[in-house]
Amino acid sequence: MKNALIRNKVYAAVTVFLCFCFSACDKYDFYNGFYRPDQVNQRSSSVEDIPSPDVGMTGKYSVIIFSDVHFGDHLNNKNKYIVEDFFRWLNDKSVELSAEGYPLKFACGGGDFTDSGLEKDFIAYKNFTDRITSQFSIPVYNVVGNHDLYNNGWQFYKKHLTPHKSSYRFITSDGAGQVSWYFLDTGSGTLGNEQFTDLKQKMTADPNKKVVISHFPVNESGSFYFTIQNLEERDELISMFAKNNVAGLVTGHFHPGDNYSYGNYFTEYSTGAFYKLNRLILCKVDSASGEISFSHCFFR
Repeated sequence: MKNALIRNKVYAAVTVFLCFCFSACDKYDFYNGFYRPDQVNQRSSSVEDIPSPDVGMTGKYSVIIFSDVHFGDHLNNKNKYIVEDFFRWLNDKSVELSAEGYPLKFACGGGDFTDSGLEKDFIAYKNFTDRITSQFSIPVYNVVGNHDLYNNGWQFYKKHLTPHKSSYRFITSDGAGQVSWYFLDTGSGTLGNEQFTDLKQKMTADPNKKVVISHFPVNESGSFYFTIQNLEERDELISMFAKNNVAGLVTGHFHPGDNYSYGNYFTEYSTGAFYKLNRLILCKVDSASGEISFSHCFFR
């Protein structure tokens, strides 16, 4: 009798837990609630070369990089003032940057654009980036985050978000002042064997200065959960970046944001959550001098 009573209590607790996780809202399906899908080799088996954006003839330009927008539960009509504040800030900032000789030329999104991987939230983010493009005449380049993969969200990411892939590279400027921009798919907490192998080959053969954008950090930032999970993979990435002229690694996922210096080699800049901290990274490039700088900016 006593064992049956305990068993019934356990069943009841499990039932309540499952109802809370999967019935109270449409946030996660059953599979994604318990597992992080590891399909990175199917999503991104190589770092594809794509056409570069036009950065002008002066060799000086700026780029904004944001992450963890979280359209859905965290960013919606109830707090749409966050988006409006961002656009007011960006309007003023773009004028300021042009006056400084560093016109804004493109934007980058570092993943977790949606809270739950639902198509309606991808459409909301697409409308947001379309507005950036139409208002400031700049393209937006994206990489997938772990939240974007929930509820089979990869199909909607590919459908709606440019450049419709999550592992790619382009090269800006000409001649000795070239900068290679690498966008990596770490949405599953790993690059996977195929993407990693191709990245290593391409980086080793690429003499340019580099900027790398990834959703998952390489630095632990005080919590192992908020970083690429495979220690060997992390160590190899740090070594690869240090040996191959990476000027900066910009990551998301860790909502408080942080910077971490790898000595004289490169610095990792964690953007912080767009929806929560109202913060992003501003990157300025001077191709002639080879100087690439990164700074945190608050838009509210």
